[in-house]
Amino acid sequence: VVAGGWQQDTHVKPAAETSEVRGVSQVFAHPAFSQEILFDSDFALLQLDRPVPETSCIGPACLPGDDFEGVGSMCEITGWGMQQSGGDLPSILQQAVVTTVAHDRCEANYAQANRTVTNSMICAAGTSGGGVVDACQGDSGGPLVCLHRDRFVIAGVTSWGLGCGDAHYPGVYSRVTAGLDWIRDVLAGRLKSPDRGRPQVDFKGRMWAVVTGPCGIDQDGCIHSSSFPRQYQSLEKC
Repeated sequence: VVAGGWQQDTHVKPAAETSEVRGVSQVFAHPAFSQEILFDSDFALLQLDRPVPETSCIGPACLPGDDFEGVGSMCEITGWGMQQSGGDLPSILQQAVVTTVAHDRCEANYAQANRTVTNSMICAAGTSGGGVVDACQGDSGGPLVCLHRDRFVIAGVTSWGLGCGDAHYPGVYSRVTAGLDWIRDVLAGRLKSPDRGRPQVDFKGRMWAVVTGPCGIDQDGCIHSSSFPRQYQSLEKC
Protein backbone atom coordinates (compact mmCIF):
# COMPACT_ATOMS: atom_id res chain seq x y z
CA VAL A 1 0.00 0.00 0.00
CA VAL A 2 1.35 3.41 -0.99
CA ALA A 3 0.09 6.45 0.94
CA GLY A 4 0.77 9.96 -0.30
CA GLY A 5 1.74 8.81 -3.78
CA TRP A 6 0.59 10.98 -6.69
CA GLN A 7 2.35 9.29 -9.59
CA GLN A 8 2.69 5.65 -10.47
CA ASP A 9 6.47 5.40 -10.14
CA THR A 10 7.03 6.15 -6.45
CA HIS A 11 10.80 5.79 -6.89
CA VAL A 12 11.01 8.99 -8.93
CA LYS A 13 11.52 12.25 -7.05
CA PRO A 14 9.53 14.09 -5.81
CA ALA A 15 6.99 11.22 -5.59
CA ALA A 16 9.35 9.20 -3.40
CA GLU A 17 9.67 12.11 -0.99
CA THR A 18 5.91 12.35 -0.36
CA SER A 19 4.93 8.68 -0.21
CA GLU A 20 4.96 6.00 2.47
CA VAL A 21 4.96 2.31 1.52
CA ARG A 22 3.45 -0.30 3.84
CA GLY A 23 2.76 -4.01 3.68
CA VAL A 24 -0.62 -5.59 4.42
CA SER A 25 -0.85 -7.89 7.43
CA GLN A 26 -4.55 -8.80 7.18
CA VAL A 27 -7.40 -8.46 4.69
CA PHE A 28 -11.02 -8.28 5.87
CA ALA A 29 -13.56 -8.83 3.09
CA HIS A 30 -17.18 -7.97 3.85
CA PRO A 31 -19.03 -11.25 4.56
CA ALA A 32 -22.07 -10.14 2.53
CA PHE A 33 -20.09 -9.44 -0.65
CA SER A 34 -21.90 -10.96 -3.59
CA GLN A 35 -21.49 -11.14 -7.34
CA GLU A 36 -24.93 -12.70 -7.71
CA ILE A 37 -26.25 -9.20 -7.04
CA LEU A 38 -23.61 -7.23 -8.88
CA PHE A 39 -20.95 -6.24 -6.34
CA ASP A 40 -23.29 -5.94 -3.36
CA SER A 41 -21.38 -5.01 -0.16
CA ASP A 42 -18.23 -4.45 -2.22
CA PHE A 43 -15.99 -3.64 0.75
CA ALA A 44 -12.66 -4.76 2.13
CA LEU A 45 -10.47 -3.43 4.93
CA LEU A 46 -6.70 -3.74 4.90
CA GLN A 47 -4.67 -3.82 8.09
CA LEU A 48 -1.23 -2.34 7.46
CA ASP A 49 1.88 -3.85 8.96
CA ARG A 50 2.76 -0.56 10.67
CA PRO A 51 1.20 2.89 11.13
CA VAL A 52 1.36 5.66 8.53
CA PRO A 53 2.25 9.18 9.72
CA GLU A 54 0.04 12.15 8.95
CA THR A 55 1.85 14.63 6.71
CA SER A 56 1.02 17.48 4.35
CA CYS A 57 0.35 14.79 1.70
CA ILE A 58 -1.20 12.07 3.89
CA GLY A 59 -4.31 12.40 6.01
CA PRO A 60 -7.35 10.32 6.92
CA ALA A 61 -10.93 10.91 5.82
CA CYS A 62 -13.51 10.55 8.57
CA LEU A 63 -16.10 7.82 8.68
CA PRO A 64 -19.61 9.18 8.10
CA GLY A 65 -22.22 9.09 10.84
CA ASP A 66 -25.14 6.68 10.67
CA ASP A 67 -27.39 9.59 9.68
CA PHE A 68 -25.39 10.52 6.56
CA GLU A 69 -27.69 10.34 3.53
CA GLY A 70 -25.49 12.18 1.09
CA VAL A 71 -28.07 13.04 -1.59
CA GLY A 72 -26.85 16.10 -3.47
CA SER A 73 -23.53 16.19 -1.60
CA MET A 74 -20.47 17.62 -3.30
CA CYS A 75 -17.82 14.91 -3.39
CA GLU A 76 -14.39 14.21 -4.82
CA ILE A 77 -13.10 11.05 -6.46
CA THR A 78 -9.47 10.15 -7.09
CA GLY A 79 -7.73 7.37 -8.95
CA TRP A 80 -5.41 6.21 -11.70
CA GLY A 81 -8.21 4.89 -13.88
CA MET A 82 -8.83 5.54 -17.56
CA GLN A 83 -9.95 9.03 -18.50
CA GLN A 84 -12.32 7.55 -21.05
CA SER A 85 -13.58 4.02 -21.61
CA GLY A 86 -10.89 1.96 -23.31
CA GLY A 87 -8.37 4.80 -23.03
CA ASP A 88 -4.87 4.92 -21.61
CA LEU A 89 -4.04 4.84 -17.92
CA PRO A 90 -2.53 8.08 -16.58
CA SER A 91 0.72 8.12 -14.63
CA ILE A 92 -0.45 11.02 -12.43
CA LEU A 93 -3.23 10.68 -9.84
CA GLN A 94 -6.48 12.14 -11.19
CA GLN A 95 -9.09 14.03 -9.16
CA ALA A 96 -12.62 15.11 -10.05
CA VAL A 97 -15.71 16.62 -8.44
CA VAL A 98 -19.02 14.74 -8.53
CA THR A 99 -22.42 15.06 -6.85
CA THR A 100 -24.34 12.20 -5.29
CA VAL A 101 -27.51 11.17 -7.11
CA ALA A 102 -30.89 10.26 -5.58
CA HIS A 103 -31.02 6.50 -5.03
CA ASP A 104 -34.42 5.96 -6.67
CA ARG A 105 -33.31 7.77 -9.83
CA CYS A 106 -30.09 5.76 -10.08
CA GLU A 107 -31.93 2.51 -9.33
CA ALA A 108 -34.54 3.22 -12.02
CA ASN A 109 -31.94 4.09 -14.66
CA TYR A 110 -29.92 0.93 -14.08
CA ALA A 111 -33.09 -1.20 -13.99
CA GLN A 112 -33.53 -0.32 -17.67
CA ALA A 113 -30.27 -2.20 -18.28
CA ASN A 114 -31.26 -5.10 -15.97
CA ARG A 115 -28.74 -4.03 -13.32
CA THR A 116 -29.54 -3.87 -9.61
CA VAL A 117 -28.58 -0.91 -7.43
CA THR A 118 -29.03 -2.03 -3.82
CA ASN A 119 -29.28 -0.04 -0.60
CA SER A 120 -25.60 -0.78 0.04
CA MET A 121 -24.71 1.39 -2.97
CA ILE A 122 -24.57 5.13 -3.61
CA CYS A 123 -24.41 6.79 -7.03
CA ALA A 124 -22.59 9.93 -8.13
CA ALA A 125 -21.69 11.84 -11.28
CA GLY A 126 -20.57 15.31 -12.29
CA THR A 127 -20.16 17.65 -15.23
CA SER A 128 -17.22 19.66 -16.51
CA GLY A 129 -16.81 21.58 -19.74
CA GLY A 130 -20.08 20.22 -21.06
CA GLY A 131 -19.04 16.61 -20.48
CA VAL A 132 -19.86 14.02 -17.82
CA VAL A 133 -17.43 13.43 -14.95
CA ASP A 134 -17.27 9.82 -13.79
CA ALA A 135 -14.97 7.13 -12.45
CA CYS A 136 -13.71 4.62 -15.01
CA GLN A 137 -11.89 1.31 -15.37
CA GLY A 138 -8.92 1.26 -13.02
CA ASP A 139 -10.52 3.53 -10.40
CA SER A 140 -12.23 0.70 -8.48
CA GLY A 141 -11.44 0.70 -4.78
CA GLY A 142 -10.79 4.43 -4.74
CA PRO A 143 -12.55 6.85 -2.40
CA LEU A 144 -15.70 8.91 -2.79
CA VAL A 145 -15.03 11.67 -0.25
CA CYS A 146 -17.88 14.10 0.48
CA LEU A 147 -18.09 17.37 2.36
CA HIS A 148 -20.54 16.94 5.24
CA ARG A 149 -21.00 19.37 8.11
CA ASP A 150 -17.69 21.12 7.43
CA ARG A 151 -15.61 17.96 7.28
CA PHE A 152 -14.75 15.41 4.62
CA VAL A 153 -16.12 11.90 5.10
CA ILE A 154 -15.50 8.79 3.04
CA ALA A 155 -19.01 8.15 1.79
CA GLY A 156 -18.26 5.48 -0.78
CA VAL A 157 -15.78 3.17 -2.46
CA THR A 158 -15.60 3.12 -6.27
CA SER A 159 -17.27 -0.10 -7.37
CA TRP A 160 -18.92 -0.38 -10.81
CA GLY A 161 -20.94 1.22 -13.59
CA LEU A 162 -21.93 0.83 -17.23
CA GLY A 163 -19.21 2.31 -19.38
CA CYS A 164 -17.71 5.64 -18.33
CA GLY A 165 -19.14 9.12 -18.53
CA ASP A 166 -22.66 8.08 -19.55
CA ALA A 167 -25.10 10.70 -18.26
CA HIS A 168 -27.84 8.06 -17.90
CA TYR A 169 -25.69 5.74 -15.78
CA PRO A 170 -23.91 7.43 -12.87
CA GLY A 171 -20.93 5.78 -11.22
CA VAL A 172 -21.89 3.29 -8.51
CA TYR A 173 -20.01 3.22 -5.21
CA SER A 174 -20.23 0.98 -2.17
CA ARG A 175 -22.11 2.95 0.50
CA VAL A 176 -19.91 3.19 3.60
CA THR A 177 -22.84 3.79 5.96
CA ALA A 178 -24.19 0.36 4.93
CA GLY A 179 -21.01 -1.23 6.30
CA LEU A 180 -20.46 0.90 9.40
CA ASP A 181 -21.37 -1.79 11.94
CA TRP A 182 -19.01 -4.25 10.26
CA ILE A 183 -16.24 -1.63 10.04
CA ARG A 184 -16.60 -0.85 13.74
CA ASP A 185 -16.48 -4.55 14.62
CA VAL A 186 -13.26 -4.99 12.64
CA LEU A 187 -11.64 -1.90 14.17
CA ALA A 188 -12.61 -3.05 17.67
CA GLY A 189 -11.02 -6.45 17.08
CA ARG A 190 -14.31 -8.32 17.35
CA LEU A 191 -13.84 -9.95 13.94
CA LYS A 192 -10.90 -11.95 12.70
CA SER A 193 -9.68 -12.11 9.13
CA PRO A 194 -10.54 -15.49 7.59
CA ASP A 195 -7.42 -17.52 6.89
CA ARG A 196 -7.97 -18.48 3.29
CA GLY A 197 -4.33 -19.22 2.68
CA ARG A 198 -2.30 -18.13 -0.30
CA PRO A 199 -2.18 -20.33 -3.38
CA GLN A 200 1.25 -21.69 -4.21
CA VAL A 201 2.07 -20.41 -7.69
CA ASP A 202 5.18 -21.34 -9.65
CA PHE A 203 6.16 -18.15 -11.49
CA LYS A 204 9.14 -19.91 -13.15
CA GLY A 205 11.24 -16.80 -12.76
CA ARG A 206 8.71 -14.58 -14.54
CA MET A 207 6.74 -11.60 -13.28
CA TRP A 208 3.37 -13.13 -14.23
CA ALA A 209 1.74 -16.54 -14.12
CA VAL A 210 -1.57 -17.85 -15.48
CA VAL A 211 -3.32 -19.58 -12.58
CA THR A 212 -6.66 -20.41 -14.21
CA GLY A 213 -8.65 -19.72 -17.36
CA PRO A 214 -7.96 -20.09 -21.09
CA CYS A 215 -5.18 -17.49 -21.30
CA GLY A 216 -1.70 -18.68 -22.22
CA ILE A 217 1.81 -17.44 -21.53
CA ASP A 218 4.73 -17.63 -23.95
CA GLN A 219 8.44 -18.21 -23.35
CA ASP A 220 9.00 -14.45 -23.04
CA GLY A 221 6.48 -14.20 -20.21
CA CYS A 222 3.81 -12.44 -22.28
CA ILE A 223 0.20 -13.41 -21.54
CA HIS A 224 -2.07 -14.02 -24.52
CA SER A 225 -5.85 -14.18 -24.61
CA SER A 226 -7.85 -16.23 -27.07
CA SER A 227 -10.14 -13.20 -27.45
CA PHE A 228 -7.38 -10.74 -28.45
CA PRO A 229 -7.65 -8.18 -30.02
CA ARG A 230 -11.34 -7.90 -29.18
CA GLN A 231 -12.04 -5.54 -26.26
CA TYR A 232 -13.31 -7.14 -23.08
CA GLN A 233 -16.68 -6.03 -21.75
CA SER A 234 -17.48 -5.25 -18.11
CA LEU A 235 -17.37 -8.35 -15.86
CA GLU A 236 -16.24 -10.57 -18.74
CA LYS A 237 -13.75 -13.21 -17.67
CA CYS A 238 -10.54 -14.02 -19.51
